[in-house]
Amino acid sequence: MSTDDNPTENSIESAEKKSGGRTVTSSGDSRVIADGGVSWSDLNSTQRDILEAIGRLEADDQDSRVYGLGIKREYEQHHSKSLNGAQLYPNLDKLRDYGLIEKHELDRRTNEYPLTDAGRSMLQHHVFLAADACGLSVEKSETAATDGGRDVQ
Repeated sequence: MSTDDNPTENSIESAEKKSGGRTVTSSGDSRVIADGGVSWSDLNSTQRDILEAIGRLEADDQDSRVYGLGIKREYEQHHSKSLNGAQLYPNLDKLRDYGLIEKHELDRRTNEYPLTDAGRSMLQHHVFLAADACGLSVEKSETAATDGGRDVQ
């Protein structure tokens, strides 16, 4: 059954208002949607972990290039499992297709994968939701440029 044939789905879709990458439904539910309609829950766990690894690398050294091997190392520092190229690069390509990261050639063998604004917004929104679930507050501060904005109270 298509969405057009289902009046319930039509009313839900018509109740959604999109604004600046954020979808707010009539029930008041708010979630970040990247270009193409991708939400955090649409990503598989490896894609979410890779996105977080890229965010940490960018926050730690804003002048560094975020490339495949660096992402792999950052991922493995925070997980008990290794990440091989057959897992990493297809997931990076999918994140690029979703509009969450970009892919730029550094040299003939190396690409860099910086976050897009949509990817960064999705990560930030996830941090605020996770902090709220733990009863913590996260505040943006003037030190965000030097410490990655990790002021958690």
